[in-house]
Amino acid sequence: MSHTIKDITPPERSILSQLRWRPALYLGVKSLRNFEHMTNGYEFAMNIAKESVNHIILPDMLNEYTAKYLNVPQDVRNAFGLIAEREPDDEKALDLFFDILDSYLLFLGYAPIPDWNEANNDMDVKYLEKEDPTWAG
Repeated sequence: MSHTIKDITPPERSILSQLRWRPALYLGVKSLRNFEHMTNGYEFAMNIAKESVNHIILPDMLNEYTAKYLNVPQDVRNAFGLIAEREPDDEKALDLFFDILDSYLLFLGYAPIPDWNEANNDMDVKYLEKEDPTWAG
């Protein structure tokens, strides 16, 4: 049985795009470790709410792809641990994470995480209008 790796869902793409643009606003400081904790908490909350199928913040098999990307053996470390070992500077490590994530998404045939800026900040509005037509932003 083959397993199709699902794309990151639209609201989570928006979160990642905004976070990449202004990481300290969402994480306190630009930090791979803080980002790892945020994604763990987000996934935990989605699991408790039984929404993990509808809200994908990181694609499956990212750990394996990261090991191949960094040309290191796959072991018990996740993508965050592999990247932190390669790049000890936590700020640069976050940038490397997003480079790897974009590479993986392209490898899977999906679009990379889009750049976010104030000129295209209607991503959330389009999603909210689709989910709740009564919402007026």
